[in-house]
Amino acid sequence: MKVLLVEDNASDRRMMKYVIENYGSQVVEAEDGEDGMAKAYLHKPDVIISDALMPKMDGFQFLRKIKTDEDLKHIPFIFYSAVYTGYKEAELAQSLGAEAFIVKPKDPQEFWEELMEILEKCGHRATNKGISKLVQKEEEFLKRYSDIVASKLEEKVHDLSGEIEARKRSQDELKRKESFLLNILDSIQDGTTVLDMHFNILRVNPTMEKWYEHRMPLVGKKCHEAYYDSTEPCQTCPGIQTLKNGKPASAIVPFKTANGIARVMEIVTFPFMDSGTGQMNGLIEYVRDITERKKTEEALHFRNALLSTQMETSLDGILVVDDNNKIISVNHRFVNMWKIPGHIMETKSDEIALEWVLGKVKNADKFSEKIRHLYEHRTETSKDEIILEDGRIFDRYSAPMFGHEGRYFGRVWYFRDGTEQRKLEHQLLQSQKMEAVGQLAGGIAHDFNNILSAVIGYGELARMKIEEDEPV
Repeated sequence: MKVLLVEDNASDRRMMKYVIENYGSQVVEAEDGEDGMAKAYLHKPDVIISDALMPKMDGFQFLRKIKTDEDLKHIPFIFYSAVYTGYKEAELAQSLGAEAFIVKPKDPQEFWEELMEILEKCGHRATNKGISKLVQKEEEFLKRYSDIVASKLEEKVHDLSGEIEARKRSQDELKRKESFLLNILDSIQDGTTVLDMHFNILRVNPTMEKWYEHRMPLVGKKCHEAYYDSTEPCQTCPGIQTLKNGKPASAIVPFKTANGIARVMEIVTFPFMDSGTGQMNGLIEYVRDITERKKTEEALHFRNALLSTQMETSLDGILVVDDNNKIISVNHRFVNMWKIPGHIMETKSDEIALEWVLGKVKNADKFSEKIRHLYEHRTETSKDEIILEDGRIFDRYSAPMFGHEGRYFGRVWYFRDGTEQRKLEHQLLQSQKMEAVGQLAGGIAHDFNNILSAVIGYGELARMKIEEDEPV
């Protein structure tokens, strides 16, 4: 069977040709009514399948031409259209001599089965049924055809108006979303740049424009040209890494303002993804001035180093616990004073360390009771003396750690070995006692000397008054 396929849409025509040829029929293609008439004269097809809405000559005009031609009017004519699908269109088509009106789209198998059914019913139009009365009446045809075209135009205008309104709403919504996103971008206080896959600047926010006002305009330039006067991407640029693996990257880089003031910037790059395709279209570069943060970090590092040095050089053993009474820091002096094995300190367990310490003190119950009391009464400070089993004496001092807002961070324990000091104090006490005894003895001797001096003096006076020959 030879089929003349008249369809202005090349894609639809190609699909229909494939379907018809798949069922063993020959297909002759035409792109509109005029082309269809020429192909019909040339190939004399067994059946004509035509779209209704086409340029130059549409399907109804084409049908009328076919049915008024003595050589072609016997050929079965079938409409296959997605536009003219109403009752009036089908009625006009049949009144002009069309065998059937098939509505697009159809499943290929359903289309072929319906086509075969139609051809079977019309018996391939082997005999001419005569020219339709409507074909003979030019004025009535034009009127009905004009009514259908006008009606279809009204539908199309209505549909088009709806599409225009829907498109306008979509455009308004798109503008609203775009404005919303741009407002977010412009409100970010840190610098933000949108780059394509070749480091071309697509958009910057006002912060970047302020920082690089001496290099404006920025959009359209390479980022390394605009920001660093370089012809090549910076080696430290995190964007290179993001383009390679599609993951965020960061770097800290130096920066100079237009006035030559040195600053420090943190650059973080993120992949700019197309939500529809999932493909990366570029980069979003986020830049933050961290100069003050770096200064604060350096000051904090210095303070930590200072505190660490002070802690390690202290003559006292120092133990620091957090707000859950867990060990967070000790110095070597503490470990050496209590002779705690390394494997115990590696556990960071205050319970294991306390168990070791309790075995070293004489009054373990009193020692642990004091610890529990201070942990329960966080604001209290304490100072007491601890006597160890080996005879050493430690001074223990404890104080809580509070932040500026009164938050409790934990407690610090100081231990000082007072053994030698106690010995010196005992020796000093003994020396002071001996000195007191000496002073007492000297005072007594002095008093006796005073008494004896008076006795001796008066004795000498008495002896001087006695004559030599006077018996005593």
